[in-house]
Amino acid sequence: MSKIITVFGSTEPQGLSLIHSLLKDPKYTIRAVVLRKAASSDQARKLRDLGVQIFETNLEDRKSIATALEGAYGCFLFTDTDFSASNPEELEYQLGENVVDVAMVKKVQHIIFSTLPSVRQAIGISAANCDSKARINDYINERELPRTSVIFPFSYQNLATVFKPKKLQQHVYGLEIPMLNTSINMFDVNQAGPLLHYIFDNPAQTMNKTFNVVGDKLRVDEIAQIFTKVLKPNEFKDMKMQVEEFRRLPGDGIEDLGNMFEYFARHDLRFNMETTKKMLPDVKKFEQWVVENKTSLYAML
Repeated sequence: MSKIITVFGSTEPQGLSLIHSLLKDPKYTIRAVVLRKAASSDQARKLRDLGVQIFETNLEDRKSIATALEGAYGCFLFTDTDFSASNPEELEYQLGENVVDVAMVKKVQHIIFSTLPSVRQAIGISAANCDSKARINDYINERELPRTSVIFPFSYQNLATVFKPKKLQQHVYGLEIPMLNTSINMFDVNQAGPLLHYIFDNPAQTMNKTFNVVGDKLRVDEIAQIFTKVLKPNEFKDMKMQVEEFRRLPGDGIEDLGNMFEYFARHDLRFNMETTKKMLPDVKKFEQWVVENKTSLYAML
């Protein structure tokens, strides 16, 4: 009999990658939790097209969470930060707490939580997207639930979306990432699925542990050099953006993200390449990802 895995955050990149990986494995039956407000989204439609069982859920409604977790062996939990909310950190924490409480009642045997370190505890300033997840992780640990915590770093895909290069002039682009001369840990989020799959397959080796996974570690100027090398004839530059400049940009949550980058710049996080390779032998370096995605990256410019 196959094991049921309930995926919270199924339309987000990490959850979607896990679903694609588990679909290849008959040991598992997948339940994709889709927020009711996103039930008609393209991502939800694609999941239905794949034959995945969809559970439309409101994470404020514990009854609907219980339905999604009924009889489940395991669950993957990714919580999103709604920076447009009046208190993004508290909202995310409460929704995560709801899932954890129900998972405890339903006796889920393995919870994988996608967490982040607490910026507030480390440097005394808040980053809602990090601090909320750190609090949820603490809550899981306090209840001694069977869990694996995974910290994913900055994704390569961010450089094609929210942090895509800014056009300065014809064939010249700038990278506005406020890391200065500090290297940033990175990872291909599309490889999250096989890594999480490994964790579900190997509970004896992964249960009650925290894994800081990484694919590459580069300074912003090194990222620019790789883009320049692969995406000819374009030239890419590190704009040497300061955190203070970044915080002045428009948009919800920009101060939180600025505080997160300040934390990244001040703390050399111990992401473990050796452990990552054990779980994911074909983990991709950044340059490999750029080469493989060259066509879409050209189109993005």
